[in-house]
Amino acid sequence: MSLHPVARVRHDPTAAAGVIKVDDPGLDDLRFAILARLRHTFADVDQVSCRLDRCGSNVTVHLAGPAITEMRRHAVSVRVLDAVRSMGRTYGHVDVDYELRSDEVSPA
Repeated sequence: MSLHPVARVRHDPTAAAGVIKVDDPGLDDLRFAILARLRHTFADVDQVSCRLDRCGSNVTVHLAGPAITEMRRHAVSVRVLDAVRSMGRTYGHVDVDYELRSDEVSPA
């Protein structure tokens, strides 16, 4: 069974220049909901940082944390999308990006 379609990361470097950052207090609630759900995935969720970018109705969730397996990346994506769904707001595209913290080493 493949979970590959669950977590798809899109990157368009040309679009980034035209993005206007909007201060959205609702995103703070979403960040809290995401980190609360990740407590079930990480032994220490304090090792994970979460940044949200909004462009129109689209949201990109940028996570950075310790090295994890591909299967755990899928689990993280599912939990993030569950948090977004539970907020009661409608978003367009929701992208999840998980990066290795700069002080971590990738699993072999």
